[in-house]
Amino acid sequence: MILETIRRPLSGKAWQSYLVVALAFLSIRVASLFWWLLDPGRWQLAFRGSVVLPISALLIFPWTTLVYVFIAAPGRLSDQHWIWLGVALLLDLLMYDRGLWGSSTMEEPG
Repeated sequence: MILETIRRPLSGKAWQSYLVVALAFLSIRVASLFWWLLDPGRWQLAFRGSVVLPISALLIFPWTTLVYVFIAAPGRLSDQHWIWLGVALLLDLLMYDRGLWGSSTMEEPG
């Protein structure tokens, strides 16, 4: 039995959902970029003056980077801070998991 894939044009609702997902994916990075422009001292303090590290961190782990800048700049990391970083890392990993595996659908042969 040969399985055929039928390509259909995107309906109005499907196109809108892709737009919402794209904006949600970009919004955390855009928000972080604006925060970096508004308060560069906090970012320099959190990343010890590096520019490459926060840019690469924002591209790969945006939620973890945002939480790290929020909690690392004032001082030493406590146990509660590590818990928040773990939650943010989990959120980043789940975001990638939904992007890779959430959109695939498997059809049973019938």
